[in-house]
Amino acid sequence: MMNETREVAAKWVPLVVRRAFWLWVLAVVAGAVETVFVVGSGDAGSGGDVVVGVLVRCLAYGVVLGLAMLMLRGKRWARIVLALGVGILGTLSLVMEPIEWVLDGNSVSGLLERADLAWWGTAVSRAVHVGAVWGGVVLMFMPAANRYFRK
Repeated sequence: MMNETREVAAKWVPLVVRRAFWLWVLAVVAGAVETVFVVGSGDAGSGGDVVVGVLVRCLAYGVVLGLAMLMLRGKRWARIVLALGVGILGTLSLVMEPIEWVLDGNSVSGLLERADLAWWGTAVSRAVHVGAVWGGVVLMFMPAANRYFRK
């Protein structure tokens, strides 16, 4: 009887939690697209550096997808790791480079004048990536989600 109750309860996942899951998936896809643009543009370096960088990103994306699946199943700790680890630390890793670039006195208007398809692809995919991460974080802490994670 107890197992049946758990199975029925496990099948019900609030809409906000399901949407949060799909936003995490979108974040991973956007990150993969960004990787393709960066590697394709030659900005990722050369040889072994590129391979190591791509492997590290693939590992990170696999971890995020695994955490998102666990979060979808109601694992509170996975929600916290996603929010703190990926939400905060991951976002910092994505935005620090552009912030440092601007703080170094570089011209945004000059950059936009010479931006090519690879730059725009990277910029748009990174914006989608960050937006999806923060959309996922917000949805994971909505009232219906909080009730789900308390069970």
